[in-house]
Amino acid sequence: MDDSEWVRRILAGDEQERSRFVTALHGPIYRWLRHLTGSEDAANELTQETFVEALQAIHRYEGRASLSTWAHRVAYFRYTHWLRERSRDRKLRAPLSDAESRPDPAANANWESFCLRQALAQLTDEHRDTFVLHHVQQLSVLEVAEVLGVPPGTVQSRLFHARRRLRDLLGDSPGSTLSGASGPSAPAPENTNIHEVVIR
Repeated sequence: MDDSEWVRRILAGDEQERSRFVTALHGPIYRWLRHLTGSEDAANELTQETFVEALQAIHRYEGRASLSTWAHRVAYFRYTHWLRERSRDRKLRAPLSDAESRPDPAANANWESFCLRQALAQLTDEHRDTFVLHHVQQLSVLEVAEVLGVPPGTVQSRLFHARRRLRDLLGDSPGSTLSGASGPSAPAPENTNIHEVVIR
């Protein structure tokens, strides 16, 4: 079943397809927002808002991109709105380093995840958003461009600069870490997939 048919069934009131839409995309959307916000609470709230808005606006889906890409775009709008609200109220603002220090067992399941997360926090918002969409969410360059509303060439440029910056921060070997991130009891990374993306 293609995405247009999926949307047609949701609009026709098919609760099973409506639930399938949320179940299929909830995990990827949450993980992306968790990377962007650095906060489990914010990611949970924004994920809920994303699906409420997406289901209310699904009649506007035009089929130019996949339904997953469209939902990521809705999530990105919710995220940028959250950033604007956060900047307007200084009481709600907190340094990214504070957000990164909050416990996140899923993100810190191994040493590589911890080091990568610290490095991602030092990228610009544009470079981090683009890198995570492409290399973590596994969206193509064209899909990332659709989500962010920028030309594909801009996505490629951001990916180049993000990888170069991460390479500087992480070093050229899996054992290299950020300044202050290593320790005598730090375990070796179990998976080097992202590291290989960065250094190639």
